[in-house]
Amino acid sequence: MKFADFSSKSFAYAPPAACPGPWQRVVLEADYSVEAGRQFDRTATLWIGGVNVYFGTTAEPSRAVARAWHIERDLTEYGAILKVPSQGRAELGNLVNGTYTSSLWGTAQIAFYPGSKDADDSDPAIADLVLPLSASATGGIRRPERSPAP
Repeated sequence: MKFADFSSKSFAYAPPAACPGPWQRVVLEADYSVEAGRQFDRTATLWIGGVNVYFGTTAEPSRAVARAWHIERDLTEYGAILKVPSQGRAELGNLVNGTYTSSLWGTAQIAFYPGSKDADDSDPAIADLVLPLSASATGGIRRPERSPAP
């Protein structure tokens, strides 16, 4: 997915039919890159059902060198929200113009590792309830509206 402006990208999330749970481990895997050129670091967030599952920043390129990186985040404890389909949002606001010339790119997937049918004390801790930190069903950082100057 290309990020060259400040619009968020929506997606639909659904738990994997082939791996319904319980899960021993759930891992978010994302790959990001920035083209060579001029750009500053930007904030990246991923949301599922209003819950922030990733928050990070990007690398800065140089004039001649592009950058690429891979992240992994353990989402096992978020199992309560991952059991049901929901809407998601990817945010990576970026400015591309005559001065800031590098677009950012990102892809993400979630790897589900099946658990044992015989649950025991070694099973991972999974929250019974995961509450969103966003007023929106898809997540996102709410920017406060500015009041007119007095």
